[in-house]
Amino acid sequence: LRETPRRLLEAIAVSSRPIPLRNVYEAAGINSSGQPGLAELRSGHLIRRSGPGLDDEIESFHDRIRESIIEHLDDATRRRHHLGLARSLEGVGNADPETIAIHYHGAGEIALAGGFYEQAAEQAVRALAFDRAANLLRETIALRDLDLTEERRLRVKLADALANAGRGAESAREYLAAAEGLEGDEAFRLQERAGYQFCVAGHIDEGRESFRGVLDHIGLKMAPTRRAALFSLMGRRLQLMLRGTRFRRRKVSQIPPEQLDRIDLSWEVAGGITMIDPIPAADLQNHNLLLALKAGEPFRISRALAWEASHVAMIGQRFRGTVNRLLDEAEALARDLDEPMAKGTVDLARSVAAFFLCDFEESRRHGDAAAQTFRDECVGAAWELDQSLSFPYWDCYYLGDLAELARRQPALLAGARERGAVLAESQLTTFGGPFVWLAADDPQGALEAIAGAENHWRDVEYQVYHFTLLSAKSEIALYEGRAMEALEAINREWPMLRGALLLHVEIVR
Repeated sequence: LRETPRRLLEAIAVSSRPIPLRNVYEAAGINSSGQPGLAELRSGHLIRRSGPGLDDEIESFHDRIRESIIEHLDDATRRRHHLGLARSLEGVGNADPETIAIHYHGAGEIALAGGFYEQAAEQAVRALAFDRAANLLRETIALRDLDLTEERRLRVKLADALANAGRGAESAREYLAAAEGLEGDEAFRLQERAGYQFCVAGHIDEGRESFRGVLDHIGLKMAPTRRAALFSLMGRRLQLMLRGTRFRRRKVSQIPPEQLDRIDLSWEVAGGITMIDPIPAADLQNHNLLLALKAGEPFRISRALAWEASHVAMIGQRFRGTVNRLLDEAEALARDLDEPMAKGTVDLARSVAAFFLCDFEESRRHGDAAAQTFRDECVGAAWELDQSLSFPYWDCYYLGDLAELARRQPALLAGARERGAVLAESQLTTFGGPFVWLAADDPQGALEAIAGAENHWRDVEYQVYHFTLLSAKSEIALYEGRAMEALEAINREWPMLRGALLLHVEIVR
């Protein structure tokens, strides 16, 4: 090719994606008047265009053409084209920041690339593309020469994106990395977020370790044993019965920040351990409700009332009236607030409560509604979404709807494993899940599916998922005709099941 079409084709190849023709001319340093060089490229079938104008997009006719051209460019020429493309696109004002970042990166302008990667990450967050945002923020941190304050700011943003993507353990580690070297309230808030993310991802020991110092800092205490938690819960429920759920409504701005911190922390600890250790979680949740009622902020009260109903439902059928009253109060506040997070939380609580009261069709309906709200309208609701998907899944098991159970499982399980969400994986494989494999006459597949969960919970204090593992292994053994082996396993674990106070949950009993 002659020089003009050759430089154009090089710039088009380096762009690696469709790009307005005007930017190609600017990047190659060629006057666009009359569109010189294009006729030769068209006649050689080397390019394709979306239209005849300078603002229409152009690209290589085929990836093999683009790859061959790039392979034969020397480093200096390739960097020069990247720099020209980056500057031209930056001048447009509305170009994709990730594309600009890629070209600055290719040009060796690392600091500029890092800044545009951050802009692209912010754009991805607004589009709820949290995995993409996390990858872009990692690029930003890796490329830029950051002082401690700036690195900490970016790590918190990365941790937030990972949390919103449902990657709890990864998120928690970034929060802890951001907290290093900090003291006071800022450090404790980051440790609080880390503890919550560890717990909802199923890393309970790391979560408790992160929570411990935070609870001490704001004067909250977890009961030292489950039995102590049970007695504390009984006392708090008596207190709630005597005071009722009345409150004086106040705005967030009218409540001292330290009071809101206590409410939110007790909520996060309770929510973080609810699906793992329900009795201590119920104690903290009841405390959260009392704190929220005292503060008078409607969203936190609606959230606490809804989750309190879920915990009360675990006790069983005789508390159905109390459960319905709490849920109705929570829903009335949520309707008044008109916030998706409040609406989704009430639907989730109705699903959980209906499950524990054995109204499985109702539980599935509310769980599916909650999942749609959390998925489509909420940010920062990865754990809530996981639970909204899990309870309808378990409802299918109790309803005997094995076809629907098998239909839901593959996508849910693949997503949980891809995110490293051990808690979600345990929920999907150990309870109800074995029947997906047993219905396909594959008991070995069922055993292999629960093996990962069994390894994860092996060295942890006896929890809910030890019970669901026992349930899964017993069902598999029964299917294979090993009834005595199943019975022996149940007898062996019965004292631990009783000691974990799980028999206080009616559906478990």
